[in-house]
Amino acid sequence: MNKLFTVFTIATLTGFGSAAHADIYAAGPAYGANPTGGLATCRVINVGTTSVNITLRQIITNTNSILPLSSNTCNVPVAAGDNCAFSAPVGGNFALSCRLFVSGTDPQISGTLDVQNPIGTVRVVVPMQNTNH
Repeated sequence: MNKLFTVFTIATLTGFGSAAHADIYAAGPAYGANPTGGLATCRVINVGTTSVNITLRQIITNTNSILPLSSNTCNVPVAAGDNCAFSAPVGGNFALSCRLFVSGTDPQISGTLDVQNPIGTVRVVVPMQNTNH
């Protein structure tokens, strides 16, 4: 009985396998829209070997406003080697940043924030960074 209890306790404390891990990634600030606005897109690729979840996806202005997303393919698990993106229209000339919370057993992502002007020309591309390291 004590052996079974000990095995169960160890399994519970170790999570029955690999522990989940979460990281915060960010890109920006980036300037590139113009006074009439544009589009900000955060692009993510899972460069790891396991699936990840992007549990928070935000595009933020320099006035601390979180822009409503107009498209989002990062709202489902992102398999190893796959990519996704989320975008928001920009209604003026702001500095823009992306913020993501990424979870998984070994989350390893890379990505960028790009800002387009109203006619679709990419004006600036900024790499993402893991803010936990």
